Amino acid sequence: VSIIDTITNFLIKTGIIFLPFFEAINYFPYLVFSYIGTIVSLEDNFFATLNSAIFSGGSFCYIAKNIKCNINLSTYFRTQSEDFAQFERTLLIVSTSASVVYTE
Repeated sequence: VSIIDTITNFLIKTGIIFLPFFEAINYFPYLVFSYIGTIVSLEDNFFATLNSAIFSGGSFCYIAKNIKCNINLSTYFRTQSEDFAQFERTLLIVSTSASVVYTE
């Protein structure tokens, strides 16, 4: 059992989903596709369109209604190559009367 699996399972039991973006698509497609592009659409500007076309991962966070996340959630995206462009996407969904502190 890894620390990541333990934390993920603990968070899900408390009403918090915090996963890499593509894992969220696999496990919670309804949530992802219900919200993605609702604030910044892919037609919004050139960079939104570019990111929508070629994003390479990112993070997904869902906080259920009335849940207060007492853990500061954070992600860190790093590229170790001069020849590689990284286009991350973050989708945060915070339901009614819920709260979270998220740092990227």
